[in-house]
Amino acid sequence: MHLSYQTQHCLVKTQENFSYYFYLNENKEIQYHLYNDLGTLIKTESLVTEIIIDFSATIDSKNQLHLICITKQGNMLYYMGSDSYWNHKSITKLDVKSNIYRYLFLLIRNDYTHIFCMKTNLLNPMVSSIEHLYWNEKDINKSTITTYLTGKYPSPYKVDVDSMNNLHILYKVFYRNNHQLYYSKFSAFNKKWSNAELISNLQEDHSHSYMLIDKKDNLHLIWCVIEKNNFTLKYKNKANIIHHKSRWSNPKTLSSKNANNLSPILLQEGGFLKVFSKQGNIINEIISEDYGINWTSISRTKAYKTNNPSLIRYSSNHESEKHHYKIHYVYGEILNDTITIFGTKLMPTKSATNINIKTHISSPTTIENTSENTSSPIEQNEIEEKNPSEIPQEPLNTPDPSKNEEDENLYDHGITKAEIVDFKVLLEHIEIHITRLVKELEKLEEVRMVLDEKNTQSSNTPSFTSYLSSKELLCNKLQQMDQHISLLNEEKAGIQEELIHLQEKFSTMEDKLNEYKDEYLILQNEAMQYMEENFSFISRIKNLFK
Repeated sequence: MHLSYQTQHCLVKTQENFSYYFYLNENKEIQYHLYNDLGTLIKTESLVTEIIIDFSATIDSKNQLHLICITKQGNMLYYMGSDSYWNHKSITKLDVKSNIYRYLFLLIRNDYTHIFCMKTNLLNPMVSSIEHLYWNEKDINKSTITTYLTGKYPSPYKVDVDSMNNLHILYKVFYRNNHQLYYSKFSAFNKKWSNAELISNLQEDHSHSYMLIDKKDNLHLIWCVIEKNNFTLKYKNKANIIHHKSRWSNPKTLSSKNANNLSPILLQEGGFLKVFSKQGNIINEIISEDYGINWTSISRTKAYKTNNPSLIRYSSNHESEKHHYKIHYVYGEILNDTITIFGTKLMPTKSATNINIKTHISSPTTIENTSENTSSPIEQNEIEEKNPSEIPQEPLNTPDPSKNEEDENLYDHGITKAEIVDFKVLLEHIEIHITRLVKELEKLEEVRMVLDEKNTQSSNTPSFTSYLSSKELLCNKLQQMDQHISLLNEEKAGIQEELIHLQEKFSTMEDKLNEYKDEYLILQNEAMQYMEENFSFISRIKNLFK
């Protein structure tokens, strides 16, 4: 039996601003630290006392924590609850004697729970497949997203979801003596994965890729290539990915050719995009204020440095963070009783700390040149690929540069078809408000009747008139609100019908396109076979006359 243990760090924040840090202890068992809203460690508890190969944790919109793990015996266990009570069950039994399972990833969106995992057969370790298991209250489904050549060192895939609940996946394939990036999309409408799309340059070798979909449904992609024996950061995006005509932009270079930045991650904070990458024991930062059009590097003197860096998966149900951030992973430092997150204000920072916090932005140039790397990019790449879930890093810690509460206004925008779900919330608020107004009217009427009985006709008349006028005003407001609700309901119904029609049309076109692609591949294979047979025959004829 061959087991591939993953060094995993998961930080989950609840609606009450309490934080759970899940990790594997020295015995490969799952434990967690619980921190209060001030970042103070409250307790440490064991959750799973079996030997664990890999695990993943997140939180849903109902403030329930979810954790999935694979034990040494191959049991896939699912835990749900909180510190007060945990419920768990066994999902399936995996064949760990024949396969290696790694990069477990748990994602919860609306009513669906998604589990992703890479599976590699021990008889053919150069080939892996990405498995997708998902369910809701009605049924459970399983599919293989892709089977591909990973090369000697498999790399983790990246998964994200857009506002229409479509899933997007990015993974690295060994193709034509280089590593290339492939992309695929899962339609929430027809529950199908699209054909894999090659999105990288065949002339370059790609590594350390990362993907993020921002709150405006723009997909951002960052990765590393080797240029002159150094890692260089590259970037491209795909705007408005819920639109079927969305196209990839041309790639941009974000770092100088000898900066040697690697292992980049992306996050959104308000109207800003931030890229954090590792350079020796330094975590560098690059910022975009216009959703990836222009990028500004932070001076290296303001970078984040630490002796114990960690790559941490981050999930949050805290209301302000859900609206202000889009984050999957962060760089941080985990000590015995504190967690520091670099470049954000996600965790409280204590006044007494050995980490220098600096947050000024340098001139709009790429990251400054350095030469402090102790190993070649090829060696660093092999180290990271051997254990990609633990990205070596040495950051310096800080809260975020130059951001305040006004940043939230930077991504306010008009309602689009993708945000139809907001109408339901709006109508619920209006109905609650109307109910409150009716109750107030009933109270006013009761007061008027009491005053009529106790006072004389002359003394009651002004009061009655006053209450009557208030009642009329409220009735007029109620009529206006009813009219607005009717208009909103009509508009909502029209948009929903149009959206359903567009989704059906898109699904039909996608099916036709897949049919044409299949026919094209068949014809291409037949043509290649014909050429090989004919050229072989001609060669034999020529050999007769030599």
